[in-house]
Amino acid sequence: MNFDRLNDYVESWPPWVFFMTTAAVALVALAALGILIWTTYKAIRDATNSKLEIGFAVGQTVVTVVIIQGVYEFFHKILNQPTLEAALVAVSFESAVWVSVGFIFDHARRTVALVVDGQTVIGEDGQPKMVHLTGWGMAAAPFWIFILSGGALAIIGSGNVKVAVGRAFIIVVGVTLWFMRLKRVTHRSNRRSRFAYSPMRLAERWGWYEPAPEQQVDENREWKIAQLTRAIRLMNSEKKRHKGKGKKLLTRLAESTTPDVLRAAQHRYAAVYALEEEALITSPVMVATIEAAKTTSTAIAEILQHQAIAAAAVAGGQVPKQLDRGPDRSSDRAPDRAPDRQRDRVDPDTKARDKQVGSISDQAAKDQLAARTILMIVQREMEKKLGEPVEYTSWDDVRGAITANPDVISINKIEALSKTSGCPMGKPKITRRILPDAEKLHPLPDDLEIQAAAG
Repeated sequence: MNFDRLNDYVESWPPWVFFMTTAAVALVALAALGILIWTTYKAIRDATNSKLEIGFAVGQTVVTVVIIQGVYEFFHKILNQPTLEAALVAVSFESAVWVSVGFIFDHARRTVALVVDGQTVIGEDGQPKMVHLTGWGMAAAPFWIFILSGGALAIIGSGNVKVAVGRAFIIVVGVTLWFMRLKRVTHRSNRRSRFAYSPMRLAERWGWYEPAPEQQVDENREWKIAQLTRAIRLMNSEKKRHKGKGKKLLTRLAESTTPDVLRAAQHRYAAVYALEEEALITSPVMVATIEAAKTTSTAIAEILQHQAIAAAAVAGGQVPKQLDRGPDRSSDRAPDRAPDRQRDRVDPDTKARDKQVGSISDQAAKDQLAARTILMIVQREMEKKLGEPVEYTSWDDVRGAITANPDVISINKIEALSKTSGCPMGKPKITRRILPDAEKLHPLPDDLEIQAAAG
């Protein structure tokens, strides 16, 4: 900053302007000093450890001045920014650090309900047990970014090596003071960092840090299995660079996991390798799957066609209801519609009886469709589990498969899958009504033999 030019500019002011400006600056300085003294007095009065508060305030004041001055010199001298802009940037860096600290303090004061295994823990007073949030929250990363980048810019902006060394020492002291202060008010989390190259992870890998027993819980087992499977695939590649990358990845992951995860990754890669061959359209598994899909599609189309016809027997010798009740278009002369209208007016019970017969026919067709859908879903899910075509010859076998494999196919899963199979079964829990008497709706080969023998 050119102080000589500033001095000449100030001396050119009229006397009254100089007097008013000096008075305003003095008042602002006195007000700032009064606020600082009152804040310091209140902090010392409320503090349980006055030495801690006074020492921390003095240390952070020095660090703040050094960082603002260093960042200002970096942007003004090295990047040749104007004085005002460089000063604003320097102040904004330190302000961002203090804002991040405020967010961390706010995070440490917040409480949430304690949840264990998905269940909220209830205290002795009947209310959910509240615990403080752990860690530094979302402001942890911005805090380290702003304080380290500001310190680095302050060191780079130094005029010589001696000044740079002094600033580096002061910045290290300031960062250490902030770290101890934040650790004092926040609550430590036992969860490990998810960053593979975090300071703690690197210290563990190099043998400088031994994690606590509660920190050794493997929380990302599925992710490790996927990464190990990828590493095995790369090692089996024909390209040398892929092999080297896979070997490094496999070694790094295997050193920080358990034997069961390694075996699971091997089995998964074996399944993927087998799937690559079975996925071909000419493989026996795909051929059988395609034939089963064709059979199922044909059966569904037939059921839908029968549902459209909706034929059913009518009690008392009545003729089954026909869908097309219009005039016979094949004749040259249309029949007289007056007798039909007269009949409808004279005998209104006929229309109600025909409507009831139609509803019975529709429900029967829906039940047949539901039975075929249940059979299709059970066969498909069991084929996925066994890896080979499955064909049931009796409904007793279907019910036995559902009972013996609740994890693969259950009543609720059938209800859910039926909504995406193209044949929704309508009302909920219809499977429980259809399944016991499915032989009557859609008899299988063995069921037909049993019915024939009983007849």
